[in-house]
Amino acid sequence: MDQKRLYRTKALHQKVLEAETELLENLLLKLKRTQDPKTWWEQDLPFRLRRELFRLSRQLENDILKALALDFEWLQNEVLKQFSTRINTKDIDTSEIVKIDLDLQAMSLVDIWSYG
Repeated sequence: MDQKRLYRTKALHQKVLEAETELLENLLLKLKRTQDPKTWWEQDLPFRLRRELFRLSRQLENDILKALALDFEWLQNEVLKQFSTRINTKDIDTSEIVKIDLDLQAMSLVDIWSYG
């Protein structure tokens, strides 16, 4: 199970890095094409970041849920092989759905260059 965790963590990290690279390339291209960098920075950039980061969070959430489903199926099969029994899914409470509610309007941006 620990190997699966390490694999899933590495895959998720890789997807985040790929998305970061793509997002930066797209934003730099938009910035280079704009006639008014100040307005772009103050108005367009926050809108684009909110939209793209929200899209990315949904995509990663879906990827994680698919991975969890695959891992649970694997675990069920392993328990069946090792102990000749099934995991009782009736005991798993699926009524409590995790909902992530982000207030993106209240999000404050920090100068990332200050971290370097």
